[in-house]
Amino acid sequence: MSDVDFSGVKAAVIAKATAETQELHNLNDRIKAAAGDSSKINDVIDQTEDQEIVAKREKVKAAEAKIKELKAELVEWAKSQIQEDGFDLEAAQKTLAEKKTATKSFLLQSKGMLEGLGLSNEEVQEIQDLLDNLPGRTLAGSNASGRSPEEMTRIRNWAKENGMEVADRGRIAADVIKAYEDAKAA
Repeated sequence: MSDVDFSGVKAAVIAKATAETQELHNLNDRIKAAAGDSSKINDVIDQTEDQEIVAKREKVKAAEAKIKELKAELVEWAKSQIQEDGFDLEAAQKTLAEKKTATKSFLLQSKGMLEGLGLSNEEVQEIQDLLDNLPGRTLAGSNASGRSPEEMTRIRNWAKENGMEVADRGRIAADVIKAYEDAKAA
């Protein structure tokens, strides 16, 4: 190619692409607002200076604070009902962390030994399931997605009783677990 300067063409194409993209974003924002997108609605409520709306907004904030306070009281009451007398939370957390490390190590060694014996991935899946379902971290940063073997059995039994297909071993589909949790919560 010759020494042709295409910077003007490039600038025009970029300007047109930017304008088209912005138009698309604007239309999307209008659709969200018309459909009642909560972030747009909250922006309008939070930014208005209409005294009637400001007063209502303050009432809502006060009510939310009271609800939070009442929930905290309920949680503390429930903890007092559940917690064993003399239960040492810090010691229990330390024991859990140590036992989890030891159990994980045992499971990994067991899996390696079974694989070393030439067993297939499907045959070793039960060990992998146990690894995948170790209890999560405790308290802050809780990741309590781990389920005990007993709970996994309860979920499998419930699913089968309710006509859902679930294998006797291996992972349980997320939609089955959600249905189980929804039924349990109802």
